[in-house]
Formats: sequence, structure tokens, C-alpha cells
Amino acid sequence: MVCPSVSWEAVPPGKVINPSPLTRVPSYIPMITLTGDIGPDRTHESDIVFARWGDAKNPKGNYTVWPIVKPLKQVSRFFPFTLTGDQTTHRFIWDCDGVSFQSSQGHRDDDRQEINAQVYSPREASRYVSQKAMPVHINLWLFQGLPPKTGREVEVIIHDFKFTPE
Repeated sequence: MVCPSVSWEAVPPGKVINPSPLTRVPSYIPMITLTGDIGPDRTHESDIVFARWGDAKNPKGNYTVWPIVKPLKQVSRFFPFTLTGDQTTHRFIWDCDGVSFQSSQGHRDDDRQEINAQVYSPREASRYVSQKAMPVHINLWLFQGLPPKTGREVEVIIHDFKFTPE
């Protein structure tokens, strides 16, 4: 299997994720996903998501790996996400044994100013980590279809995107 590294630099939509008008929690969810048409929905997928999923007490950062088959549960790691500026860098490093995630302040190629990093390496990796090539999707979507509380448009600028096959 090809063991890719995916990295992108973004200018996120402000320092605070916009609350929705009814739930007062984030209404849009910036998300990058490694996924493919190689299995049912919610399988063969790794995500970096910034959302509180309907609960203002939840941390904004989410790293998730969806397993190969549906009876197995996804594994999510949540973390606080606070920006000190208006630039971020996010990475996946994915191989047969697991997925490494990293989020950092600023636009960078190094490990400085790390916001969070997690390594997911399950015992039976071939059952939990996709062993097949997956395309990358970048999504910005409304949580439960609710518009931002401010009524303003939301924009995430992807400053740079890198895919390294091995």
C-alpha cells in the first residue's frame, strides 16, 4: 500500500467558530477527509474536523478513524482548539499500521507551535485502518443545516495543499 502524507495550510473563518442561531454552537464544520468509494459510508475514512457537534461544552478539534467494516466502531480523539493567529496547518500521515494527525499554529513544514497531535495505531490495524488508497475531500458544511448566527458568509481559504505519496 502507498503510505501517503497529506498536509494543508488554511486561513480559518476567524478565531471563533460561528454559533448557529438556535443551538448557539458551531453551525459550520471545516473538515478534511481521506475517504473513498471502497466501502459503505462511515468505513475506510480518516477525518480532521473542527466542530462541537451540537454541544458547546465539547472541544472543537476532532481526529477520527473509521474502521474497515461497519460492526467495528470509529475511534475519535477530541482536543481543545484555540488559535493565536489566523493561520493553521493540519496533517495526516497514514500507513498500514495507523494514522498520525497533527494541527499547528501558522503555516509551516515543521512541528513547532503544535496545537495537538495524536497517533492512532490499533492492534489489528488491517481491520481498523484502510489498506486501500483513498482520495482527499475538503468540506465546509452546516451542522444540522443551520446558518451561521451572524448571518454572514463563511469562508476557509486553503493556502497550500501537499500530497506526498510515500
